[in-house]
Amino acid sequence: MRCGYRMNDAICRYICIKSHNKRHKCVILPHKNRKLTKYIPSALTLSNLFCGFAGILLADLFWSPVLLMLCFIFDSLDGAAARWFNAQSDFGKELDSLADIVSFGVFPAFLYFQLSPVDNSQILTVAVCGIIVLAGAVRLAKFNITASKPYFNGLPIPANAIFYAGILMSQQWGNDLYHDMYSTPWMYVTISLLMSVMMVSFRIRLFTTKGISRIHRKNIYHYAMLVLCILCVITLRFDSLPLIITAYIFLSVINTLTDQSENTIQRI
Repeated sequence: MRCGYRMNDAICRYICIKSHNKRHKCVILPHKNRKLTKYIPSALTLSNLFCGFAGILLADLFWSPVLLMLCFIFDSLDGAAARWFNAQSDFGKELDSLADIVSFGVFPAFLYFQLSPVDNSQILTVAVCGIIVLAGAVRLAKFNITASKPYFNGLPIPANAIFYAGILMSQQWGNDLYHDMYSTPWMYVTISLLMSVMMVSFRIRLFTTKGISRIHRKNIYHYAMLVLCILCVITLRFDSLPLIITAYIFLSVINTLTDQSENTIQRI
């Protein structure tokens, strides 16, 4: 018995198992445009890379953060497209990492360099921004050799980039708080170090939508994050991005410590 659904393999197998009798053998019919659709994820990844490259060349404190947000959108879409069209491959995974180190490593570090309040020491500024790139590279290398999990080990490099994009956008919108904070060298250096350390803190589990449980009490941090995001976006708009990432890190650290405490109690 043939399956009439012309979808990706995973969906087709699921429908066949649910729909057909065990005696019937399901044969997957390949989509006519499969040769074209398999290139869509890579095209989205390259769009991410191009936006990152264009943002660096423009070096504009208004348009560059916008392009950085476009990088994030394309980065989110390429993975979804790969799963939808069943076009996941090692090539796509490596291409995605190469694009990410430019768009979410070099790009935000370059923009952060433009905000440097350190006038008398270019070496210090280069070192501070270079740490962002180095930590991002280590984070991506670790991600590539780690099996898929319902959580992130360490801060994802796109989230780190969004943090810096939010700072730049806030300053462009005339937020005095961010301007005053980053006008001091010690705060400028401290933020870069803390965010970079979070990217390579692989023992800290940052929750994701993949880890949502059917038991509602286990999703308390997801619900808290959702409420905070809505409130921040409504009240602060673009100024909310650094606060949202900070809240995400804070809630994830609490979640990690809580899980470790529960595991210790169970062992005892």
